Amino acid sequence: MLTLREITSGLRSGFRLLLLDTQAVENFDPSKQAALRSFWTFLFLVPSSLLMGFYGNRPFFAHYGTGPSVWIVCQLLASAVALPLGLWLVWQAAQWENLSPHYPRYLNAGNWLAVAGTLAGLPAFFLSTSEFLPHHERMIIGTAWYFLALAWNWFLAWRVFRCNPFYAAGLSILMPMTSTIASDFVNLKLFGVTRPFEEQWYIDLVSSAL
Repeated sequence: MLTLREITSGLRSGFRLLLLDTQAVENFDPSKQAALRSFWTFLFLVPSSLLMGFYGNRPFFAHYGTGPSVWIVCQLLASAVALPLGLWLVWQAAQWENLSPHYPRYLNAGNWLAVAGTLAGLPAFFLSTSEFLPHHERMIIGTAWYFLALAWNWFLAWRVFRCNPFYAAGLSILMPMTSTIASDFVNLKLFGVTRPFEEQWYIDLVSSAL
């Protein structure tokens, strides 16, 4: 298990990454042991991801005739495939440019960045999934937060691997790409659409234009 010191240090440095602190990555241990220990963060990341996914999709389970428990199990199975694949792709891409010595630090920092991003993004998540705002405004909030996450992933890859910023962009998209494809595949099979929330926005948009 992680020590209290590791947790506080990981969170503090993760939030510094959210603020685009160029020195924040230096606080993450570059050893393989530290990288492996950082995966204890998945005790928070996996349940929080499932709960947020469940909450965000709650209006669609009955509408599309899909049981929440089936959706959760399928998402877990999809993640079990997507995560190792994404990690392997980043590893391969790092090796091509002789960047693999930085890979353990990338894992360590990336896991803590994911924790910090999840916590910081809770207000945006609830705003984008509540009925408090019109649907199109919730779409804007959700999309903006998604692009922020992409920017943070790029910043992390750029600072950790110390490579060309364009190559860092390619590295940073590999993990989100595999997870998004896997999640969309589950939604397509269970709901018939990849993004029911966005599908409803499109329906509303077309209806308002007619």
